[in-house]
Amino acid sequence: MQRPSSIGAAIIICFCCAAAAAGADAKKPVDDTPKLLMTSLGKLMLDEPFTPESWKKDWGVYKGDFQIVNNQLRVAERAEDGHHPEASHPGPVHNVVVQFKFRYDACKWMGFSFTDKEHVARIMLNDNGFELVRMSGMGPTTKGHPLDHVTVKWDQSKWYTMTIELLGNEIIAQVDEKYVLYGESEGLDIDKNRIALIVGGQYGWFDHLRMWEAEPDAKWAKIKPQVLEQKEKHH
Repeated sequence: MQRPSSIGAAIIICFCCAAAAAGADAKKPVDDTPKLLMTSLGKLMLDEPFTPESWKKDWGVYKGDFQIVNNQLRVAERAEDGHHPEASHPGPVHNVVVQFKFRYDACKWMGFSFTDKEHVARIMLNDNGFELVRMSGMGPTTKGHPLDHVTVKWDQSKWYTMTIELLGNEIIAQVDEKYVLYGESEGLDIDKNRIALIVGGQYGWFDHLRMWEAEPDAKWAKIKPQVLEQKEKHH
């Protein structure tokens, strides 16, 4: 297992220590405010607790077995579907911050997707770790170009926190403020018509998903060189 990323003192200052919350309920965020690197929070666009009522109201299931269990979303693949589980929430979204809890519970992989007329980007979790992928195409033309990755061995009993920042053509994804991925690609700076939760196998779990409009933050100019330096160590 690759050791947690360290991106220098400037980033460490941005992060609050989670030790004081170690005994808190695992499904609750360590801090109510995401610890961001590139952006600052704008308007809250979505606050999804994954109750039976909110889930039926706000999400559309394409394929897969999606069940609310103890106000958490459990996802499993169905062989007869011929397609991985996918549930989407309508946009449009452009520059956004997304945060959610997840548990990698014996599934083959799981992820979060930005999509428009074609696939745009995915944050993928699998047995080998954590990957940021620039997507294109749709259906049989779907293609993925890896932007960054890090090796992680997931604890199947543990809840983790994913934070995604998408601003213009830049995207950051971090897990528990330890594993940080960065990518830049033409074509990200568009209106995306939906976000989606995707899983392969069984089970993948999601909880407490929130999404905000993202605003530029001046601190990014100082932090970015350290993020790029750390990215080189992933490869």
